[in-house]
Amino acid sequence: HFMAFVEMKGQVIVLLIMWSEYASSQTIQPVPSTGTNYIAYAGVSNTFSMSANVGGSSTNIAGAPNAGTGLPRNAQLSCQQMNSANSCISYNLAFSPSADQIGTKYLVCVNWRLLSDSTTYVTGCIGLTVGAPNPVIVQPSGNWYYGGRIESQSPLTYSFRSNVGCQLSIPIVITDASSSGLYDVTLTPIVSSSFPPSDTGMPKSVDGLNGQADLVPTPTAGPGKAFEFRWRPARGHESSQAYRACFQAVDTLGILAGAKNMAGRSVCLRMLVEKCQYCVQPGESIGSIATQYNTDWLHVYTANPTVPDPDNLVPYTRINMGVLYTVQQAPPPSAPSDNPPLPKKDPASSPRKHTHTHAADAAQRVPRHPTHASRPRHSARRTATPAHTHAADSPLCLSPPRATGGSLHWLGAIYAYVLARTISVEHGCDYYCDLHHFKLGGQVQPCQHHVPLILATIINK
Repeated sequence: HFMAFVEMKGQVIVLLIMWSEYASSQTIQPVPSTGTNYIAYAGVSNTFSMSANVGGSSTNIAGAPNAGTGLPRNAQLSCQQMNSANSCISYNLAFSPSADQIGTKYLVCVNWRLLSDSTTYVTGCIGLTVGAPNPVIVQPSGNWYYGGRIESQSPLTYSFRSNVGCQLSIPIVITDASSSGLYDVTLTPIVSSSFPPSDTGMPKSVDGLNGQADLVPTPTAGPGKAFEFRWRPARGHESSQAYRACFQAVDTLGILAGAKNMAGRSVCLRMLVEKCQYCVQPGESIGSIATQYNTDWLHVYTANPTVPDPDNLVPYTRINMGVLYTVQQAPPPSAPSDNPPLPKKDPASSPRKHTHTHAADAAQRVPRHPTHASRPRHSARRTATPAHTHAADSPLCLSPPRATGGSLHWLGAIYAYVLARTISVEHGCDYYCDLHHFKLGGQVQPCQHHVPLILATIINK
């Protein structure tokens, strides 16, 4: 009995094991397993496969789409493979989402059943989330970039300083951060954000020939695409207000067209073309540059004390073309006095006094180093004609036109040379500019009454 019991027990164990193996061999396994999630990218065709098996075999199963979940818009589920019983054992899901489906989640299911037992079935489902391209700007990055400093984060803005004749080259690198490998990206100007307004979104030429900015594709060794913003400002681009050019990384399919969230996808460049400075071109001299600016070579030479040879200039170095002066706010007019004016005295009624004027006395009245209060004020501070008015706190380049000759012109040139070489800018600018304005302005200037003081200062120096 014991042996029989053991035998019976062994048979029972064997029967139980056999039954277990038989039950597991009839379990339907969906492929992929239920709960698997995929990204279906908008604007492109996405393909997914759904199948099932029983113990690795598909001969005893049949599939049918689940009517409860249905299919998302722009999706199609078709039978890809059938078994010998003409039952579908593999489905192909083709899905091409549109831009308005970005971010939406869907569930696609197939019911699998045994051919030998219609009551045994399993539902296999996959999750789909509609993704989108993610064009982003990789460079510029950091607080400083190719000589520019970061000005703001929203939108990302870098500010640069440039000069007439100097090449400004700013590389910009973009990539598709979706990592799908399905999208092509490019960089385009944001026309509506340009300043001054431009139909190209970038600074335009002042004469139709020179100074046009451009965005040029360049090769890159790493991932993504590289571009370079290039601009060589020309005469006429000098301004107290910075130019602005903005760019955005976009997908070539236009899926994200009109997207409001541009974080990481746009960058703005603010470029101030400084006045009174010029970038020397190869082969130029002080004389040729002065001719371009319609002024005298001595004026340009004296404005650049560090230039050793006016005929041998180092290309692409900056030279001064004049004195940069910040226009001051005009003082408010004084209120009229309530006191009546004093009566004028009759010169005939007062005895005349005999006075002697000596050169020493005149020299004492003209200080060697005049103070700020005693210096003649610049003509920009005086009342200007409407054609020459400037906003307060805006820089003004004081570069006189070419002179027609005359002894006073040469006297002024000699004084300017001495002034630039021996006197500080603080003490020299006003006299220097006033003298040239008086002589070279072409018309009677408001500073005319300062000429005796200027000439006396020249003689005193």
